[in-house]
Amino acid sequence: MLRSGDKYHESLRDGRQAWLNGEKGKNIPTHAAFKLIVDARACIYGMARKDSYRRVLSCVDEATNEPNCIADRPPTTREDRHAKRCADAGRLRATAKRTNDA
Repeated sequence: MLRSGDKYHESLRDGRQAWLNGEKGKNIPTHAAFKLIVDARACIYGMARKDSYRRVLSCVDEATNEPNCIADRPPTTREDRHAKRCADAGRLRATAKRTNDA
């Protein structure tokens, strides 16, 4: 099953250590250095769960035969790279719309 953006945020609160310039990041999802990229990936997970994006942003995990988000799979083909670029473009449009609506 495709995980949600919230589940992705939760998964990063597992006690892992992230260091930046010799300083340990305490809460990766909210740390200023990581927040934007974490939120961007969470947005892609959320989009992959929507019918309008599922075909482009999800794939089948070859090991488990379960649906997965393309964010979890390294691109190996031209189509993979194109799908990831589309995901980024869609996320940017969604973010711009939320910002303009506020």
